[in-house]
Amino acid sequence: MTIMGDMDLVYNDPQSIEKRDILLQENKTLTHYHLDALQIAKTVCGLKGQRVLEVGGSMPKNVVFGGHEVARWFSVEDFDYWNELPSHSSGPHYDKVQNVLANASAPDTLPSHNVFRGKIEDLPIAFHGQFDRIFSVACFEHVHNLGYALEKMWDALCPGGKLFSLFTPIWSAHDGHHLPEITDKQGNTYKFGQSPIPPWGHLMMTPPEMFSYLCKKTDSETAGKMVYYVYHSPHINRLFAENYVEYFSSSKFKTQLIGDAAPMTGQEETLKILRKLHPRYSKFLSNGLVVVLEKKD
Repeated sequence: MTIMGDMDLVYNDPQSIEKRDILLQENKTLTHYHLDALQIAKTVCGLKGQRVLEVGGSMPKNVVFGGHEVARWFSVEDFDYWNELPSHSSGPHYDKVQNVLANASAPDTLPSHNVFRGKIEDLPIAFHGQFDRIFSVACFEHVHNLGYALEKMWDALCPGGKLFSLFTPIWSAHDGHHLPEITDKQGNTYKFGQSPIPPWGHLMMTPPEMFSYLCKKTDSETAGKMVYYVYHSPHINRLFAENYVEYFSSSKFKTQLIGDAAPMTGQEETLKILRKLHPRYSKFLSNGLVVVLEKKD
C-alpha cells in the first residue's frame, strides 16, 4: 500500500494551503511534514475529542487544540537525540521543559497540554491505559529499543486505542544515512537533503570506503565526522523497512495499516546491486512507512 507519494497532496485546496502556511509561520519549529502527518492521522484514525500521547515530538498547543480539537495532548521528547547532533541550535529548544516523564503523575491531575523529557520506555504506571491515540512523526527511525518501546505504547493506550506513526527516511531509503547538518573547513554546509553521499551510498560502501569517497569531496576531518554520524552515531537505529514490519507483526498490536511513504520508482540496476549486498531485504524504494496499529479489547 502506498500513502501519498507527494505529501503536499494532503493540503489540496487554496484555503487549506493558506491555513497550513499560517501555522508554519506561527510555529517555527514545525515543517509541512509535521502538519501533513497530523492530517493523515486525522483521516485514518481520527483525533477529534481524543486523548493523545505524542511520541518523539512536541506539537504546539494552538495546532492540536485549534486545528484538531483533541481532548488532551501530552508529548514525550527524548533530549539525547538533540544533544547528539553537531548543532543543537538547529533543532527545537526544550531547555525550559522541566517535566520528567518517569516522574509524571496521573494525566487527569495535569494540564491538558504537556511536554515531558524522556523516552517512551520510561512511561510511568500512572500513564497506563490513559490515552485513546498515540501519534508519532519522524521518530521511529531514531528508536533503538523498538520492541520494548512498542510494549510501552501498548501500555499507554486504552482498549481500542490506536497508534499512528509516519517516519522517513529510514536506513534502507536512498537518503537513509540521515546525515545531520555539518559545515566543513571551506564553509560548505551538508545535510541529508543536500549531501555528498550518493543515493544508497551508505548501503553500498563500508565505513572505510565511505571515508575515502568523502575525502574527495571535503576535508578529512569533516569526512570523518560524516562517517561517524552515518555509521556509528546513536541518532538513528539503522533498521531496514522489513525490520519495522517484523517488529509491528510480532508486537501485541493488531495491524490496521502498513504502507510505503513517499516511495520511489525505477532504479532497477541499483536495486540489483542493493539486493545482492543485502540479500535479506528488498524494499529499498520506500522512503519510510506509515502505520496504524490497534490495541484490541
